[in-house]
Amino acid sequence: MKHLKISNKTLGFIAGTIVMALAMIISVAAFAWGPDRTTYTIEKPANKVTFNSMTDNPNYGDERNFLIAKGANESTSSWRDVVNVSQDGEYTVRLYVHNNAAANLNLVAKDTKAQISLPNTWANSIDVNGYLSASNATPAQIWDQVTFKGTSTRIHIAYITGSARYFNNVNPSTGFVIPDSVVSSGALIGYEKMDGNVPGCYQYSGILTIRVKVTTEKDPGFTVEKKVRLHGSTDWVKIVNAKPGEQVDYQIGYKNTGTAQQNNVIAKDQLPIGVTYKNSTTTLRNAANPDGNGLRVASNNLITTKGINIGNYAAGANAYVRFTATLPAAKDLRCGKNTLTNTGSIETDNGAKSDTANVVIDVECAPNECKPGVPEGDARCDEALAAPVAPDELPHTGPAEIVLSIVAVLAITVGVIYWYRSNEAVKKVTVGGKLDNFEATVKHSIKTIKSKFIKK
Repeated sequence: MKHLKISNKTLGFIAGTIVMALAMIISVAAFAWGPDRTTYTIEKPANKVTFNSMTDNPNYGDERNFLIAKGANESTSSWRDVVNVSQDGEYTVRLYVHNNAAANLNLVAKDTKAQISLPNTWANSIDVNGYLSASNATPAQIWDQVTFKGTSTRIHIAYITGSARYFNNVNPSTGFVIPDSVVSSGALIGYEKMDGNVPGCYQYSGILTIRVKVTTEKDPGFTVEKKVRLHGSTDWVKIVNAKPGEQVDYQIGYKNTGTAQQNNVIAKDQLPIGVTYKNSTTTLRNAANPDGNGLRVASNNLITTKGINIGNYAAGANAYVRFTATLPAAKDLRCGKNTLTNTGSIETDNGAKSDTANVVIDVECAPNECKPGVPEGDARCDEALAAPVAPDELPHTGPAEIVLSIVAVLAITVGVIYWYRSNEAVKKVTVGGKLDNFEATVKHSIKTIKSKFIKK
């Protein structure tokens, strides 16, 4: 293999190119505009078609910073390069247009096009880029940017359809309507009409504006709190002591603790085994139904099955779902302390959460009883309050299962054979070795297994 020789001259050229590239990157990062280009002044305007390259425009300042923004309702002194966003709102983005060619040269920019690029993303900081180009301009295209920053959360920027306008001396009040393509492929601008022709000099300059809606990312947080009370009591608690057969009230408390509205919130409740729902007792208490227990809910028995839709809730809003249930009789409980755990849950488009509350029932029994009136050792001691949930199926050990296990072993064994053959084949090629009797031994073992366990 030949070594590549690079001359000192070539190395110098490469190093110079890298330095120039780095300088360009630093320039763009520092000034947010580009490309770096020849600049002009009022005293010395351009001798060619070039845009926004004057550094001392008395009405604007440095024209290279030609894209700025402000809140839609802010004063004209609020135009800036960095816009901090703390809440949802509308903003105006402005792009300045000035052909810097000297007036006496009568140089008209052709096919002049403006474009404002709005990234479709959620981020803490979003750069909106503005572009200005003409087929006979030098440079052919220039750009600048304005940055929107979320002060405490991510943001999203969206163009307001139909809002693009171009203002100049021909139409200074209402502006020319610019097509919505200005935020995608770009749109032609001009002077007397939007035909892409922009003469050189101040009097032909113009301003393109669009309106955007900036949305802050909403926090979809919410809480769920499950509580219980003895029926007729006013104290909601996490744990209550009760007697067999008593009635209790259950409550699911929901609160939207985030900043996003949550629609079609679903409340569900899972009753403990042996506890029965009392028909037509479900109520919903919220801002729309603040009195007493709130509104009686139609199809309220769904609370313990599919759940009920309790509506839409803005940030900070809350709701309470309540219903009554009857506890098991003493004969259905075991001697001693019985803890019945109730689970309430809330489902939203942003996920689901649940919480629990307990009812404790102490059942007194005579000595050597498992249940009231049921002696220990009686078959009824093993009776559950409901049909037990079938455990995960354990492996079977019947003939069919043995065959399947053998098949699996055979598959693994065959794999070992192929690996061994490949390995030994390599050895044979490289060192002249020979395959031993391993394969024959394994095959014999497989034949023996088949003869003992698999019958035709």
